[in-house]
Amino acid sequence: MQTWNIKLELKVSDNWVAEGVNFSDEQFREKLEEHIRSFLDYAYYEIEFKVKTSVTKAPDPVKIRELQGY
Repeated sequence: MQTWNIKLELKVSDNWVAEGVNFSDEQFREKLEEHIRSFLDYAYYEIEFKVKTSVTKAPDPVKIRELQGY
């Protein structure tokens, strides 16, 4: 298999972060991987096509609490 490394950068306004949006959680990553797999929905997943995500940077938890008013 050949590998494509694709960088995806998400910027989210402070009000969404204050509301609790968290792209670091496992549920979001699973949904993102599922969506990417749908690009080749005819391919045999894990045999012909694999997707792996990871979070390399996230908002500082102190800043998140500050935006939430704590």
